[in-house]
Amino acid sequence: MHDVVRDVAIWIASSLEDGCKSLARSGISLTEISKFELSQSLRRMSFMYNKLTALPDREIQSCPGASTLLVQNNRPLEIVPVEFLLGFQALRVLNLSETRIQRLPLSLIHLGELRALLLSKCVRLNELPPVGRLSKLQVLDCSYTNIKELPAGLEQLSNLRELNLSCTDGLKTFRAGLVSRLSSLEILDMRDSSYRWCPKTETNEGKATLEELGCLERLIGLMVDLTGSTYPFSEYAPWMKRLKSFRISVSGVPCYVWTDQLFFMKEVSGVPFMNSFKNDGNFEEREVLLSRLDLSGKLSGWLLTYATILVLESCKGLNNLFDSVGVFVYLKSLSISSSNVRFRPQGGCCAPNDLLPNLEELYLSSLYCLESISELVGTLGLKFSRLKVMKVLVCEKLKYLLSCDDFTQPLEKLEIIDLQMCEDLNDMFIHSSGQTSMSYPVAPNLREIHFKRLPKLKTLSRQEETWQHLEHIYVEECKSLKKLPLNEQSANTLKEIRGDMEWWKQLEWDDDFTSSTLQPLFKGPSYY
Repeated sequence: MHDVVRDVAIWIASSLEDGCKSLARSGISLTEISKFELSQSLRRMSFMYNKLTALPDREIQSCPGASTLLVQNNRPLEIVPVEFLLGFQALRVLNLSETRIQRLPLSLIHLGELRALLLSKCVRLNELPPVGRLSKLQVLDCSYTNIKELPAGLEQLSNLRELNLSCTDGLKTFRAGLVSRLSSLEILDMRDSSYRWCPKTETNEGKATLEELGCLERLIGLMVDLTGSTYPFSEYAPWMKRLKSFRISVSGVPCYVWTDQLFFMKEVSGVPFMNSFKNDGNFEEREVLLSRLDLSGKLSGWLLTYATILVLESCKGLNNLFDSVGVFVYLKSLSISSSNVRFRPQGGCCAPNDLLPNLEELYLSSLYCLESISELVGTLGLKFSRLKVMKVLVCEKLKYLLSCDDFTQPLEKLEIIDLQMCEDLNDMFIHSSGQTSMSYPVAPNLREIHFKRLPKLKTLSRQEETWQHLEHIYVEECKSLKKLPLNEQSANTLKEIRGDMEWWKQLEWDDDFTSSTLQPLFKGPSYY
């Protein structure tokens, strides 16, 4: 938002004549709240993004009707005084996220009108007072906190709609019978929590199990981590099919699916690793993450074929997986990493139909034996008719990206290609004869190319071909790449070229005019 627009909005909100005024003091480096700014007419107050070191340690009698109090992103703040909350008994929204508080005062129980309690990234917070009297609470966000156990009285919150316990490393217990009593619960987010869900058995009595989640008739979003190799997902299908979004992570050992390498894949360039579930109100993805599992055995085809995102990390038996499950109609994003698999058609025959007809994003990393993505194309009968993003990292035996013989039509939807640390890669697209000659451009609508540490890469396309829709080019440590598929007309769409100065100077051009036209677009190293 532009500063002027923001100032006008604050002025309007703070000068309303209906008695429902707002006070906005955000982002101005405040270290304390002045009592002289508070009045009975205030209904909404924002002190976010400041440097508050403390809150008033006395009851604030002058704000009895305040409904919203935003104090998030005050990192020096460590204590919420008991008396402070007593002055806000009509409060409906309390946001203390990203502060250094270790606990909340018992006076919290007097906030009977509270609808949302937001404590995300309070990394020192290790306990909560009893919450049973907060009967109107609808949202409780304790993500990225250090709580060791759930607060007493949580099961009494019959109006709770969203419970966020993601990234709670210290939370190792979840009492049996608790979650099934949260009858209004719509969203349960426990991604990367230390608590692992599992089916009900004789050995896990007293712990919450997957069966309890089936009692939640309003549940539409579920993000949980499981440990083990076999789950009767077909038994859970009746209630799981009600979910609009889920993120089910299954690992063979108690570990996080997100390894350091996958974090690197996500951050190493401007292309996002994957469109996983976000805390932005977008509950549309159905994501399955399988880590350190042997997929040769029988799997629940329903869960996998219903997914829109599938992540496979350090798994065995990948050929068996695709052969046994069949067509993944809904899948939009596929990520495969850390495997020595060679994709070979079962029985020597390629799939007769495209098993991933709606695939939009393909991410491959550390596939140690992969020589070409054409192996995957042949095994799964892929047409890539909807593919938008292709990203390949650390595939040391990759010799070329795709064979032109795999496609009878150009990949018109492909917009982004990101290739990094593939030491043996020579060409992008080749013909069966080893030549790049073809009657049409493979990817005519490319917008971005990201190349890093590809020492043998020489050609991107056939000699006479140009990419007319390129906007961004990033090249680093690609010393053999001496020619780009550009001409003078490319300057009309191209926004930037980033790379090493030494590489830029040794590029070969068809004419001096093209070189001089594109020169202003070169901006040096990208450091993406």
